[in-house]
Amino acid sequence: MLSSANVHILSGSAGTGKSFLTNIILQSEYFRFTKICAICPTHKAKYVLQKFNKGNLAVYTIASILSKIKEHSYI
Repeated sequence: MLSSANVHILSGSAGTGKSFLTNIILQSEYFRFTKICAICPTHKAKYVLQKFNKGNLAVYTIASILSKIKEHSYI
């Protein structure tokens, strides 16, 4: 997991426990009232993460984030 300020990146090969760890993190008391934004490479990954949503998680694909940035003329 790479980290800088409030940005954390969880990466790994298939079957290494990324979804499991994400679920554990979202269930912890520490993150219970924290707003979390997850950015996924595919819609399949987005749907997997949305299953863990307890109301504090916003999930987007990389493509949707890039289109929002482009719409607001940041690039």
